[in-house]
Amino acid sequence: MDGSDISELHQYASFWYENHGFEIDAFHHAVAARDIDRSSRLLKGGGMPLHLRGAAGMTLDWLESLSAKELDTRPELWVFYGSALLIAGKPTGVERKLRAAEAALEGVEQDAGVMDLIGWIAATRATLASLLLTDNRDAIEPNLYEAEAALQVSETEDKTEELVGLITPAWNAGKSEPDRIDEVIVQSRLALAYLRPDHLPARTAAAWMLGVACQRRGDYAEACEAYNEVIANCRIIDHQLMAVMAIIGIAQIREAEGRHDLAAERYRKALRLAEGMPHPAIQEARMGLERVSRILEPGMKGSRIELLTQREIEVLQLIARGLSNREIADKLFLALDTVKGHNRRIFEKLHVQRRTEAIARARDLHLI
Repeated sequence: MDGSDISELHQYASFWYENHGFEIDAFHHAVAARDIDRSSRLLKGGGMPLHLRGAAGMTLDWLESLSAKELDTRPELWVFYGSALLIAGKPTGVERKLRAAEAALEGVEQDAGVMDLIGWIAATRATLASLLLTDNRDAIEPNLYEAEAALQVSETEDKTEELVGLITPAWNAGKSEPDRIDEVIVQSRLALAYLRPDHLPARTAAAWMLGVACQRRGDYAEACEAYNEVIANCRIIDHQLMAVMAIIGIAQIREAEGRHDLAAERYRKALRLAEGMPHPAIQEARMGLERVSRILEPGMKGSRIELLTQREIEVLQLIARGLSNREIADKLFLALDTVKGHNRRIFEKLHVQRRTEAIARARDLHLI
C-alpha cells in the first residue's frame, strides 16, 4: 500500500468520524491525510473550536507543521495558533501569532468573519494583559515568562482552569497598575464589539476579563454587567467554573459596597454551584462568606472560622444525620474519645456550643 492509498484511507476515516459526531477524531485523520482545507474547517468545530474542547496539543502539532505561507492564506489559522498556545499555557509565543494574523488580514474586506477574527485577537490580547495583573505588591515585575512557568506546573493539556486561577481578582485588590487594567478593558470591549453574538467561548472569556478589570478599577456597574453576561453565557456553554467566579466577583463587589446581605447571598450561590469543584479559587467564596457573616452576625465579630479538616467534615456530616458519638465511632472505625475530640474542635472552629448550632452554621457556610 503506497502513500496515496494510506492518505485515502485517512480521508475515509475522517468523513466517517465526522458523520458520526466525532469531530476531534475526524480532525486527526484529516491531518494525517494532509488535507489542509478539511483540517482547517474541522478545527473550527462549528462554533466551538477543537482546541477549546481538549485538542490544544493536537492543534498545535498540526499548526507547527504548516509553513507561514500556508497559514497566511488562512488568517484564521494564525488566530487559532495564538489561542491554542494560550490554552496550552504558553503565553510567551502568543503575540507573534496575533501579529501574523493581523498582517495576513491587511487589505481583506471586513466581513462578519473577519470582524469575528479581529474580536478574537482582542480577546486573546486581553488575556495576555490580564496575566500581568498581580495582587502581590512585593513581587518582581510580573511578566509572561513567570505566568508560563506557573501554568506549566500542572500536567493537564488544557490550562483553562489555571488561567482563570491566575486572573481571579482578590476581594481587596488595590487599584494600582492602571495602564495594565486599562489595556484589559480596551481589548475586552473591542472583543465584545467585534465577536459574533454566537461566538460564546470567546465572548464569555472577554466578558469575564472585562468584569475583573472593571472591578479592580472600581467601575462596579460595568463589572456587574460583564459578570452577568458571563453567567448567562455559561448556562449555554456549560462552563461552570467561570460562572462560579463571576458570581464570586459580584459578591465581592456587593461586599465592597457594604451590602453584606446581598454579598452573603451571592457567596452562598457560588458555593452551591461549585459543590465538588476542586479549583482553589473557590476558597475565596468561603472566606468571603466568613467575612460578611461576622458583620451580619454580631456574635461573630472579631472571630474567624477556621477550615475544618476532611475528617472533621466527615464527623460533622454524620452529626447532621443524627448519629450518636458511639455510632460515629463505629462507622469511622475511631475510638470514642477521638470522636469526642473531633466534636470539640468542630465546635471551637465554628464558634458554637451544641450540635444543632454546629449543623446550622455548617449549612450556612456550605460545609455540608
